[in-house]
Parts: sequence; structure tokens; C-alpha cells
Amino acid sequence: MNVEKLYKFPKKGKKAVSVDKCNLQKDIGMEGDFHGKGVDRQITLVSAKAEQWMKEEKPTGLCFGKLGVNVVVSESCASFQAGDEVKIGEASVRIIDSRKRCYPELCMRVMQNLECMLTEEILFAEVLNGGAVAVGDICEGVSGRFAD
Repeated sequence: MNVEKLYKFPKKGKKAVSVDKCNLQKDIGMEGDFHGKGVDRQITLVSAKAEQWMKEEKPTGLCFGKLGVNVVVSESCASFQAGDEVKIGEASVRIIDSRKRCYPELCMRVMQNLECMLTEEILFAEVLNGGAVAVGDICEGVSGRFAD
């Protein structure tokens, strides 16, 4: 799978800025990203299919406008699980949460019993080893069940 898009959120409450390359910082997140403050969920990954689905789906879900995605990848994220180490460009991250939590009491989609692919296609990760990441870079599992 490849990196298709990269997004940076320079300030809280501001729209994402699309970038061609970025630097992931160990234990911090994406350099210049508001969310990159060394918290558990340092970067967020989503599949291109889920990103497109969010743009087209009606009604929108609670998370559609609130989710701060940093890395969009070409294939499904469902093959990754919590604990997996993933190499993205020159950086490596550990998936810390492989499923997004739902808010059934607040989400119009859940209230209407509509499907939400975000529970399978959103990943949260921490940066293990910093490095450059660019659109087109390979994103692949490298440890545990992915090791040769």
C-alpha cells in the first residue's frame, strides 16, 4: 500500500492543509501538526476508500468533520491491528488503536442504523522512529505477523 495524501493541521479548529511531504517526529507526531503533542494518538491513518466514502455519504456521521486525518493510504487499513509496527516512508509507527470508537447517542448515522466504515478504516498510531514521509511512499507492516 502507498501513501496517497498527507494532511497537516497547523492550528486547532482550522482546516487541514494538504502537503506533499512531512516529517514524523519520534514520540511527538507530525511536525507542524496541532495534534502532534506527544499524546497517545500522535497520527491518524485512513484508507482512500474511507476518505472518499465520507465525502459522498449522507447523512454525515458525527466524526466526518471532526476527524483529523494525517495519512491517507491506498488500501484498506483493516489488515492492521493494535500493536503492529508499520513503516511509512522513512518513519516507523506503532498502531495503538485499530478501531475508531462510535458515539451512538450523538451520531445520526448510528441512530438511523446506517453503516459506518470508519470503525474499520481508521487507525491511530504513535511514532517510534521519526523520518520523512512523502506522497507515494510505501506503507507496510514490518513486525510481528508481518515479519519474514
